Amino acid sequence: MSKNKPQLDIENYSVAKLVTELHEYFNNSQAHYEVIQGETRKKIGAPDNTEEKEQEVTEEMKLLARKISFFGALNDVLSAADRLVHAQGIVSDMGLDEDLYGKK
Repeated sequence: MSKNKPQLDIENYSVAKLVTELHEYFNNSQAHYEVIQGETRKKIGAPDNTEEKEQEVTEEMKLLARKISFFGALNDVLSAADRLVHAQGIVSDMGLDEDLYGKK
């Protein structure tokens, strides 16, 4: 840990913009895997499935559920962070405008 003020090493991005972008990314990632899960669910119990194919689909569904859970948790955390960094009254009261928005 350092006494030096942390610096965000991303050019042309404020902390607030980065949080918003990450929130959107994780939200879109979760939705993406939910769509794939819906398509994969249709394969369960297909009449032409072999036992091996059915097992593959089941394993794929388990992996998709884990991915959805992972991106869902990240989405939830970034959603809260996004709301907080955009709570202008609170941010202004604490004098963090420049730190979070890059405003001088």
